[in-house]
Amino acid sequence: MQLVLLAVPSAGNTERSLLRSGMQSCCPSAALGRECSSRASFANSCPEGAEKKQKPVSLSPNRGEGRGEGRARTGERAGVRGKREARQSLPRDILHPMPDEFYLDPARVRRSFNRAARSYDAAAVVPAEIRNRLLERLDLVKLQPKVVLDLGAATGHASKALKHRYRSAEVIALDLAPAMLVEADRRQGWLKRFHRVVADAHRLPIKDGSTQLVFSNLMLEWCHDPDAVFAEIRRVLQPGGLLTFATLGPDTLGELREGWRKIDSNPHVHRFIDMHDLGDALIRAGLAEPVMDTERLTVTYPHLDALLEELTASGSSNLAHGRARGLMPKGRLKSLREVVRPAAEQDALPVSVEVVYGHAWAGELRPRRRAGGEVRVPIANLTRLKR
Repeated sequence: MQLVLLAVPSAGNTERSLLRSGMQSCCPSAALGRECSSRASFANSCPEGAEKKQKPVSLSPNRGEGRGEGRARTGERAGVRGKREARQSLPRDILHPMPDEFYLDPARVRRSFNRAARSYDAAAVVPAEIRNRLLERLDLVKLQPKVVLDLGAATGHASKALKHRYRSAEVIALDLAPAMLVEADRRQGWLKRFHRVVADAHRLPIKDGSTQLVFSNLMLEWCHDPDAVFAEIRRVLQPGGLLTFATLGPDTLGELREGWRKIDSNPHVHRFIDMHDLGDALIRAGLAEPVMDTERLTVTYPHLDALLEELTASGSSNLAHGRARGLMPKGRLKSLREVVRPAAEQDALPVSVEVVYGHAWAGELRPRRRAGGEVRVPIANLTRLKR
């Protein structure tokens, strides 16, 4: 596989202070605060490839403590039954709104990356290239964070690089798939270690305002609600903290998408969000001074099967809600090979990848406007970027 760049882009007791009240952490010091339930559990306490099942705790009083109490519970059941009947009278689309055809189920995303954990690094050549470019952008930022969150850490390469860059910081590698974090643990050194947390980006088990840097490489395109993810990032960032991320734009895999459109109407390629819509989502979440830019890459493959094999091995299969179920018929795949193939004068199949980069700061950093049109900008805002 060959990567060709088409265009240059435009433009002490840490644990106690970071944990939310009443919660406990399984690592020596991490900014963890919400319940470690099915949404958040530590990969180093899970068997390989699976999450640890926790026994539910009952908060009901002991049985047989009195007839009156039993009658009260019976009345409560009757009230619950009445509410259930009232709910059943509502239209089904209000009780259980149907997701659109491009909806991504987090459970399916988790299973896909769990299966691909062992083969991910060998297949994820493009994510590795984008990760390195995103890390290079941190050279332009003057920041010394105490807590760094690697959101969508996968097999931990970015977490390891962030730990080397910010040696005194606590680095948290957070991912939805526990098997990926098991692979990440194999890349840890004896001294510069990072913490591993299994959790959903839509609800982070991190204390409010406890992190100074959130780094995310190719994670947002797997989230069904980017607004919720950005709101959670804003919540966990300390005022003045930085979010830097890379995701995929609408032109990604355009050749594959157009090829499928000539065969059927089912979604075969995920929907990727435009750069401007992501910038608007950052502002809605309360993140300030968003800066967005794009970069277009062309990746060449010897044939279509090589592309499909790489997508499967990296966990990037089609998981859209409206996709066709079951095994793909051989005839349909043969038709796709005829449509998506190298040109007669080329020896390889070019595939487009649109990379969207973004960064934003936590907190309101707008210049103060005075009467007469005079604008005063704090000196701290001018010294944030390295010259």
